[in-house]
Amino acid sequence: MEADHMQEDKPVFARQCAPMVGTSPGELYRMARKNIVPCQRTGVKGRGVRFIPKDVRLALQQRPAWAPSAHNI
Repeated sequence: MEADHMQEDKPVFARQCAPMVGTSPGELYRMARKNIVPCQRTGVKGRGVRFIPKDVRLALQQRPAWAPSAHNI
């Protein structure tokens, strides 16, 4: 539990972030492509993606109720 709390503020891979915010890695990537959740691009070509779980959770909580669910995007 303590390790998860420490990673809340640090960029992590989608496979690490997804269970922390209650979704799948694929869903997280889709939401990042649609600019629903924030991400950080890494690498020379910017193809690597990292997520800060705290920021992702906040973005998901702030989505309006009328917004489509992540499954519909």
